[in-house]
Amino acid sequence: MFRINGGNGDANCIRGVTLKGLSLSGENGTGDLLWARNSWGTVLEDIRFVNTQGAGLYGERIQDWMGNRLHFDAVGDTEAVKSCIMLRRSEDDPDYKYSADCRIYDMWCEGCDDRGSAIDAYDTDGLTAYNMRWFGYKFHGEYALPTIKIWGNDFKFIGGYATKPNQETVILRGDYNVIDGLWVYLTAAQGDYPIIEIEDTDRGVIINNFEVDAQTYDMTHAYAIHINSDVADANEIIFSNINVQASSGREVYQNEAAAGKPQISNLFSAGKGKYENEGIAEASNTDTIAHGLAGTPTSVFFNVEETDANYRAQLNAKDATNLTLYLYDLTASAVETVDKTIHWKAKYNP
Repeated sequence: MFRINGGNGDANCIRGVTLKGLSLSGENGTGDLLWARNSWGTVLEDIRFVNTQGAGLYGERIQDWMGNRLHFDAVGDTEAVKSCIMLRRSEDDPDYKYSADCRIYDMWCEGCDDRGSAIDAYDTDGLTAYNMRWFGYKFHGEYALPTIKIWGNDFKFIGGYATKPNQETVILRGDYNVIDGLWVYLTAAQGDYPIIEIEDTDRGVIINNFEVDAQTYDMTHAYAIHINSDVADANEIIFSNINVQASSGREVYQNEAAAGKPQISNLFSAGKGKYENEGIAEASNTDTIAHGLAGTPTSVFFNVEETDANYRAQLNAKDATNLTLYLYDLTASAVETVDKTIHWKAKYNP
């Protein structure tokens, strides 16, 4: 086990350590391969963490660390709750400070079937994983624990993919957390676990460019995104560009106890259809327009593109398949029975 131990307090902090080109092996023991405490500005580059039932990297009160090309193979343990990367507070430090402002580039996990999480960060601030390229963040293995578990603020995950999650791929608990560019491929039934679980937040969670590929596996009892009951204000949650390639299951589910509603745009389900759609139709009063949404629209907008008279277009009725148009000629003071060019837009917010 490699140790960087700055003890307690700012005066004892170890600064500016650089480790490059190392292979750390635990020979299937239970020790943490790299254990760090009260260390600032450490750089890890081209490090392999191999064959341990402990953590690959365990850090308490580490700040401004940068990891580049970190490879984890057969690391972690479910029963001991050990993971590839674990970040914690120093509980016996009188300042009780947390780990903050660490950055991870190109992290690869494999051979971690039935072991711990890829990232397990508790009471952290500003952990960022970004500039991921083709092999950035390949979380491979049937994790018996969530793949990424963040209990903290300002976490940013930008670009990556996960395969074969047994439980949640991501759990977010905290504020101002961002997932941008996550692809999840399910190779087994997801059971009762969501892909992304959002817990205990009241501001600023963003999920963007998120895709689930589960076309051949059962998601009947699972959700792509689940908003937990302890979310104080779901109005502060933004979902955009969500693509769920699954024949069953709910795309977004919000616990009834969670206040507010998330902002959702451009959400698509292969099994159910679109959550936003728009088009142009030639229609008159009482005609129906197929909207192609996953359910009965929650909002509908019409606009009439004609110059021969003044028209009022509004919704007469709606269901899971169609919109029924009410079209009135204000100039003639009568309903319009001749087809007019109607621009429409509908949104379904489950």
